[in-house]
Amino acid sequence: MIDVPDLEPGWYQIYESATLPGYLLDSNVTDVELTWNDHKLLEFTNTKLSGLQVRKLDAVTGEPIQGVKFRVTKMNGEYTRNSTTDHRQIPCYFIP
Repeated sequence: MIDVPDLEPGWYQIYESATLPGYLLDSNVTDVELTWNDHKLLEFTNTKLSGLQVRKLDAVTGEPIQGVKFRVTKMNGEYTRNSTTDHRQIPCYFIP
């Protein structure tokens, strides 16, 4: 929650400019009018994105393999990103 005190009366636009990793940015813009001695409460929501982890393992030892490249695309072929495995796994991706 944030509090924005001491605003003069008038019309304001409020929008989310950044969110945490793993959440879809709320692109809605809310117009609000403030009058003297007015206080408004606005709520914005964020959709949690889906996660994906990919592990590449050695077929004999079962140990993770470092340095393998993967390309992640949507079913329609739209590029999402490339990544390279580390000693554990590809980092968790959040896909809208």
